[in-house]
Amino acid sequence: MLARSAVPSFLLLTVLGLPAQDRPAKPTRRLPRVLLIGDSISIGYTKPVQELLRGKAEVHRVKGNAGDTGRGLERIEDWLSPENGKWDVIHFNWGLWDLCYRPKSGRGRDKVNGTITHEVEDYGRNLDKLAARLEKTGADLIFALTTPVPEGEPGRKVGDDLLYNDAAMRIMASRGIAIDDLYSVAAGRMKELARAPGDVHFTKHGYELLAAQVARSVLRQLAQRDTGKRPRGSPSPKWTPTRKLVYKHASNVDLHLHVFEPDHHRPDAAQPAIVFFFGGGWNGGSPTQFYPHCSYLAGRYMVAISAEYRVKSRNGTTPFDCVADGKSAIRWIRAHAKRLGIDPNRIAAGGGSAGGHIAAAVATVPGLDDPADDTSVSCRPNALVLFNPVYDNGPGGYGYKRVKDRFREISPLHNLSTTTPPTVVFLGTNDKLVPVATAEKFRDKMLELGCKSVLHLYEGRGHGFFNHGRGDGSDYRRTVYQMDVFLESLGYLFGKPTLRVRAGRK
Repeated sequence: MLARSAVPSFLLLTVLGLPAQDRPAKPTRRLPRVLLIGDSISIGYTKPVQELLRGKAEVHRVKGNAGDTGRGLERIEDWLSPENGKWDVIHFNWGLWDLCYRPKSGRGRDKVNGTITHEVEDYGRNLDKLAARLEKTGADLIFALTTPVPEGEPGRKVGDDLLYNDAAMRIMASRGIAIDDLYSVAAGRMKELARAPGDVHFTKHGYELLAAQVARSVLRQLAQRDTGKRPRGSPSPKWTPTRKLVYKHASNVDLHLHVFEPDHHRPDAAQPAIVFFFGGGWNGGSPTQFYPHCSYLAGRYMVAISAEYRVKSRNGTTPFDCVADGKSAIRWIRAHAKRLGIDPNRIAAGGGSAGGHIAAAVATVPGLDDPADDTSVSCRPNALVLFNPVYDNGPGGYGYKRVKDRFREISPLHNLSTTTPPTVVFLGTNDKLVPVATAEKFRDKMLELGCKSVLHLYEGRGHGFFNHGRGDGSDYRRTVYQMDVFLESLGYLFGKPTLRVRAGRK
């Protein structure tokens, strides 16, 4: 509700000298409408959120609990009925009911590691359907991670809540849906914040802490909403860097790193990081290409960066200059690892097309260093994530006409060694620029050298198929999921309770 003026209306009219019927009507500002969908936990924090957002947003909560995901689609149509109007932001959460009560289904635990794998798979499938339905509303979406389940909850083990949250993060972040980390707010503090020992519900103080986090997330989303038509190629407001840092000055321009940090990120966290290089044939392109990937990985507790580098159309540069910039970026990130809160020994590099070439070249080719660089700092990334990369620049390969007899200086395929970092590659079988045979040759040579190399082929897909916004989005989600699996296999994605507890403390 808008605040009322402290001056009586009749006095204002007298001062203005206007009769009431002639005074122009004051336009009223429509407050953004926010819908909270959740369970019994959301019931507890709804009123505090309404108080915190008073005058900033009109906050509503659905009648009844969200309950389990299996019944979510049955209920959701009532909540989204036209009679309830349109929503600007929908903050939603499913998970706690599934987590606490699904053991009664009798599906049991995985015999190998004792986890509830099959139940989590069901939860993920249902949650994906629910998210798809909510996307049709046109509202900005925020998904809230489930709060911790205390030890002692029947049928649950420590860490089960993280299995559900990890599944939810993969789904939401791959769809570009913002994530509200309610887990970290209460992780490690349930003895203090729980209503009773072993209870999943909160004291008044606990709900106020959750409400503060929800209100921050809603305000942040409202601040990022579209206020008009965005210029072509500009990022969606869903994906906004935490900050931009200059890592190099060359050709009379500053080159920036567009940094995406996890919520609750701390400088002393020493978290793994990844830097992406955009595609564009070394001629053009924009760091915004990998904003969705960066946002996703920040949601998985990595520091994710999309790097600027010089290109021919804007700076008159060559592919050799592009590689030099890539090496400068890795060196700067590693040299400033403590300032960025990252682990200097776990820095991955990735990119698409020419950007994939830069990432691979930085990891493999000697030389091509910028004379201004401190070469005592290694530019070699610790892992590679490559999307249809141009990594054969030899005769018959992409870019040979531009590099000619210098191809061995810049072609990743011709510079593989036993020190080449673990690599995952995503390629469409109908790619006109990068033949499948080239990708298979790269993989096989890597394996011969004893290096980890994973190749994912996508039938009938062309160049750039992986980008967000292509087709129905399924290729983007499939490749992001496999990127997640690869990085998790290297231990680059954090999901351990101790780390999240640390991140959540103030």
